[in-house]
Amino acid sequence: MATTTCIWADYPPRERFIRAYEQYSGVSIDRSAVDWWEIMGNIRWGVICLAQAERHLSGADPSVELASLGRRSAEMQLEALRLIEKIGI
Repeated sequence: MATTTCIWADYPPRERFIRAYEQYSGVSIDRSAVDWWEIMGNIRWGVICLAQAERHLSGADPSVELASLGRRSAEMQLEALRLIEKIGI
């Protein structure tokens, strides 16, 4: 049986990563700014997925890959909502 390795498996939890970054860079990181950028990154990727799917649906660029990206938008929307709920907005 083949094993799958997640590329994120070696990444530390977010807070530990931020603390290490602060320690080595000497730069203080605003946690609320990180939350905001993480939410906006998910929303941005969701919008990009919808735009790619529209290219396929309009017939401008028929592609199974572009069509499948439309489904990924729902994942990004759910993640953005999960993050918003987590920080209590």
